[in-house]
Amino acid sequence: MRAATKLFFSCIVCCFLGVPAMLADILITQTCTINPASVPYSSACNFDSFDTTRGTLDSVTMQLSGVNGTVTPLQYNFSSQYKISFYGSIASVAMNLTGPDGTQAVATATSDPCAGTIAASTFGIATCGATTFGGLSGSAVSATVLADYEEVGAIFQIPINARGYQAGASGQSTDPNSSGNLAYGGVGSIGGILTLTYAYAPVPEPATPALCGGSLLILAAFLRKRRLQMSAR
Repeated sequence: MRAATKLFFSCIVCCFLGVPAMLADILITQTCTINPASVPYSSACNFDSFDTTRGTLDSVTMQLSGVNGTVTPLQYNFSSQYKISFYGSIASVAMNLTGPDGTQAVATATSDPCAGTIAASTFGIATCGATTFGGLSGSAVSATVLADYEEVGAIFQIPINARGYQAGASGQSTDPNSSGNLAYGGVGSIGGILTLTYAYAPVPEPATPALCGGSLLILAAFLRKRRLQMSAR
């Protein structure tokens, strides 16, 4: 009797431990590498959609990693007669990837600050040269409209649009001739790896819960029969 009871409770424990495993999300991960290119540029990555016959799509996330390239701050002197000193000249470049629902993954890189002097009537000078960057990552973002990533019983290509651009430029100067004459800009290149992840709850196999429940019923019937036999003695 004790052995049968232990077996019964073991089956219950196994079933309860198995249920979370059956309900846990499965991940499908796809990647696309965008090689560094001079900004501004436009590109695209194509990913497989999620086939809803697999199960229920719970989330879609996008993230940029391995972001690398160069960025160079530039200075412009519109004065025709004065050279102008400056400091803290920086520039930024960025990647922006947009999913079909408008969700955006972004990564940004900024140059080292530059200081120096720029001659009169000189435009777009890279006084301090380029800053090389690598190994950067953007934040993971979640899609808002899962249906835009789904297809029933089939797979189609989802374009993720990529854009490289100058994100900003700034600088400072205490030179009295800088007002109205000194401006800042930048150039560069940027690329990285886009990771698209589907998390979904699979359609449960009908046989798994049936076998689990059937085993418990058989054990329950066996224990009941043993009890009746013991009572009859």
